[in-house]
Amino acid sequence: MTNNTHTIYYRLYKIALRITLSGKFVVKIEFINPEDPQIDLSIQHIYLQKVDDYFWRRSKGLDLPYLLETTPFRAKVYEVVRQIPYGRMVSYGEVAARVGAPKAARAVGAALAVNPLPLIIPCHRVMGARGQLVGYVGGLIIKNNLLDLEDAT
Repeated sequence: MTNNTHTIYYRLYKIALRITLSGKFVVKIEFINPEDPQIDLSIQHIYLQKVDDYFWRRSKGLDLPYLLETTPFRAKVYEVVRQIPYGRMVSYGEVAARVGAPKAARAVGAALAVNPLPLIIPCHRVMGARGQLVGYVGGLIIKNNLLDLEDAT
């Protein structure tokens, strides 16, 4: 990342995000404690309206320009996950099959555990083999809340 990196914050009820930008590109989204005193809501940015639109159901995803430095396998996983439609869920095994590695469900889980761009790469839409909630970079409560937001079935 260059010295052109800056941070913007978003907070809505019990969800807070720290969004790191490099120029016009999102390079990281982190779920943070909504009570964090470092949250500076005075910073305005066009991307915050897009995040707000997602959380208020005015859009069906977060389509922002992003930069992603990752391994080739993770890049494939992230691209497959980006294609999961709003309100839908798939299993880790299904993602593994779609990337051409049908026995790599655990590797898919490991890739999603370090997803630097949740919401842009909507890994909350990926479930365990029997549809159970397992793992999420923001925690299972947030994963469940995002699925409820999207009325995922």
